[in-house]
Amino acid sequence: FMGVIVLLLQAGLAMIEVGSCRARNAQHVLVIKLAALCVSSFAWWSFGWSFAYGGSVGSDGFKEYFVGSDQLFARGFLRGTFLGQQEPTTRIQEWFFTWTFCAAAASIVSGGLAERAHLVGFCIHTVMMCCLTYPFVVANTWGKGWFAQSFTGPGFTDFAGAGIVHVTGGFAALAGTLMVGPRPDRWKNLGPLKRVSSLLDDSFAPHSVPLLLLGTFLTLLGWIGCNCGSTHSMSTAKNGFQAAQAAMNTVLAASAGGIFSLLLRGLISSKLETIAFCGGIRAGLVAITAAAVNVESGYAVVIGLIGALLYQLVSMLLKLMKVDDPVDAFAIHGIVGIWGILSAVLFDYGRGSDAFHGMLGFKCLGFEQGLQQNGQCTGDLGMRPFLMNLSFAAIIGLWSFQISLIFFALLRLPGLIPSCRDKLKKDLLLVELPAIGGKAEPSVDTEYHYPLKAYVGEGAADWGVEGPFRNPYFHAI
Repeated sequence: FMGVIVLLLQAGLAMIEVGSCRARNAQHVLVIKLAALCVSSFAWWSFGWSFAYGGSVGSDGFKEYFVGSDQLFARGFLRGTFLGQQEPTTRIQEWFFTWTFCAAAASIVSGGLAERAHLVGFCIHTVMMCCLTYPFVVANTWGKGWFAQSFTGPGFTDFAGAGIVHVTGGFAALAGTLMVGPRPDRWKNLGPLKRVSSLLDDSFAPHSVPLLLLGTFLTLLGWIGCNCGSTHSMSTAKNGFQAAQAAMNTVLAASAGGIFSLLLRGLISSKLETIAFCGGIRAGLVAITAAAVNVESGYAVVIGLIGALLYQLVSMLLKLMKVDDPVDAFAIHGIVGIWGILSAVLFDYGRGSDAFHGMLGFKCLGFEQGLQQNGQCTGDLGMRPFLMNLSFAAIIGLWSFQISLIFFALLRLPGLIPSCRDKLKKDLLLVELPAIGGKAEPSVDTEYHYPLKAYVGEGAADWGVEGPFRNPYFHAI
């Protein structure tokens, strides 16, 4: 059931992305989002699951190989009995829930390439993401592989995937954004101050704030399913309380991030910026993902606040560097994801280095063994938990960025990923806009899709380059 709730995250990210782009390319953005979701299911079924969770486990509870190599194409998910019957295994349930996480990591990437990615090229990258990049990360963390085995003791702390899902997706999005370059004329005639202001560039402003808000609502709901569902069971009181704690921390961190981001942008621009409000909520959600069950609620608020601050700072920095990331995929998922991993250690239930909870939630490390020693937790850990999580974040970020950068570079050779961008530059994709005197403006939707526009109805042809903001017939569409 929680897997179904997590799928709402996909719908939310799609609405956020399409709302953040220009109206004339909205259909293209949505088709890529939905196609990537479908492609990810085949990739996870064929190779992704097997590499991530397959393979034999030794007597110490860890994988005997770097990644798994069996269970390809769901082989072994059903067991035949001597009577000719088929007996299901728990892998079927686990496959669906873990696929929603894999699809989320792949979906993050499209935000950084919004309006510039070719459908075929991006789907090829999605296959690579779901068969190679993400499964290798999972295999060596949640899958009990190399990283989990090498960093024993306190280990790494990432309860619901701030690093495994969001850092992986965020750094892959950065690689794609850098490789395809900015949208044509994105930074034309914009100085440093104008680049960091969302109030002075209407031509590239989100075309639909309602879709942006709807996407944020759906993302919040899907995230609650993600964090609560990461308990993997509600059969015990402990798991039920952990899920409740995760839900409370998730809502508080998201609320704190959203309000802080809204107020911060208000101080900068003297306006209530809905875009920043929605982005701050997402930043708070990413920030609390790793620490959903091992921090107190007050610290969840602090984690969300700092996550929103980092999102705003990195977003402005990328604009100053002329990096065109329409939905702030790298700032929110990549950088705030790293903060989430580190915050899971800094604000852990334990006091100082005398106790550490991490992935155990309410129980401290060594408690069960300590029952024979007056119930003492493992102490004297020092900086080990922090350094382990820092190494964990660095390894994931570097792995995802370099693999995606190489793959996007290879995709440039046949012109798959940047083909739309190149054609836009050459003015080969043209659609007549009567509202601006018959001048031609590029449109990916018109060249590749049917219907020719995402929005049809009275007055839709008169939007012009401004989109629906100033269209007097917008209420009728």
